[in-house]
Amino acid sequence: MARDTYHHGDLREQLVALAVDRIGREGAEGFSLRAGCQALGVDPAAAYRHFENRLALIEAVADRAFDMMSATMRRELSRRRGAPPEELMIAVGLGYVTFALDHPQLFRVAFSTPRHPGQRPGVVRPTSHELLVQRLDALEAVKRLDPPGRERAAHLAWSAVHGYACLRLDGMLPTASRRRVRAEVRALCRAVIAGLPASADA
Repeated sequence: MARDTYHHGDLREQLVALAVDRIGREGAEGFSLRAGCQALGVDPAAAYRHFENRLALIEAVADRAFDMMSATMRRELSRRRGAPPEELMIAVGLGYVTFALDHPQLFRVAFSTPRHPGQRPGVVRPTSHELLVQRLDALEAVKRLDPPGRERAAHLAWSAVHGYACLRLDGMLPTASRRRVRAEVRALCRAVIAGLPASADA
């Protein structure tokens, strides 16, 4: 692509899109800002108007990965409009694991990239974390969850689906069809919900 086809404002998006595609297929190791510029046919110096260094670009890829995860979770939720709160909680878990299995390299980048100085790697972005919190709100509203136990419930639910996804990606669980995987995630989420501290008013 010719160097003069880029407007100043869209090079950043082009670089992020290219990085998401390349890293999604090949992983982050070996991907560089310079290589991205070469693939786009632009002077590497132009990239530094948008990204301080390679890590800044990888952080943008991690942000995009979390956005993609949130979209997958929302699609699962949209298929269950009007369902009971427990089923919607399961939908969030299914979306989480589905994204991890469909985009393993992006999933790993999302949870291994330092977000910014002082923030721990792998902190879930609000867009995806809020989906979980909303489901807990719904359980609380129907007296299925004790309000003081909400933070612990969020950690438990997140740990369960994240741990399952990582075990699947690392080949630590027996090979299974996608249908079987979804059945296992449903069973896992039901077990988590059953173990949540119920409201004393229930």
